[in-house]
Amino acid sequence: MKKFAIIILVMLSCLAACEKQTQKPNNTSGCFDISDGTPLIKTTYSRLHYAAYEYDNFNRIIKETIKYPMQDTIVLHYFYYDDSLVIKSDYSYYSINYLSNSSKTFPYLNIDQNCFLTKYTDYSGASDEGFTSIRVNNNGVNYTSHEYYALNYGGVNKIVDSFYYDLTKTNTIGFRNFGITFSGQSSDNLLTKTVTKVKFGNTNIFEYDTVFYDYEFDLDGRIIQATSHITVYDGVSSKPHIITPYILTDTLMKFFTYYDNP
Repeated sequence: MKKFAIIILVMLSCLAACEKQTQKPNNTSGCFDISDGTPLIKTTYSRLHYAAYEYDNFNRIIKETIKYPMQDTIVLHYFYYDDSLVIKSDYSYYSINYLSNSSKTFPYLNIDQNCFLTKYTDYSGASDEGFTSIRVNNNGVNYTSHEYYALNYGGVNKIVDSFYYDLTKTNTIGFRNFGITFSGQSSDNLLTKTVTKVKFGNTNIFEYDTVFYDYEFDLDGRIIQATSHITVYDGVSSKPHIITPYILTDTLMKFFTYYDNP
């Protein structure tokens, strides 16, 4: 049901992977702009997968190559247009299940005056089963919560992720660092904790899981390792309103490398 990730969105690119795109989306607000001094992430890897990223002249992602252990490599692409982007996949299984006919067009998302999303859309085409689109809240500096509204999920009618930050640290693994500002502004500060609560019926609210994050940095202050410490209080994921007498825990380390700034 829940995807445990600091930043797990689909990174894609154009089919002409070695060419630089020159068309810039119509963006008078500047929300899509990525300055040349932005640290751009080159690779990420964890026990779950390895990914490599390439960017165009405007520092937007144009290609992601994903390698899963003991599985095929997935290459994802996108094209930018004035009012939308087109996503394409080289991998037939991924295309069939997430990108119909290997290609899908998405309009650019609505953002507020601070360039933050007000509603989340998964660009991969995948979503948590049984849930509507997610309402996204922010305070102008960081995202404060995500609200999932359930359609038909075991009696659960709402799930809320609340976010907590270290206000003294800068986020270097945000949307701009991956070249995906079409997803809106990232939180400025470092995420330190996520608390997920589920609402069952009209009154009962249960804490479902908590994730604590810690980080390691390079000499330039960029994040090179992010560790998620996950505690799930309910072991029955299909019925999250039933609180079991045991908890599940896990730790996931993710590593980052960067392109050197010119």
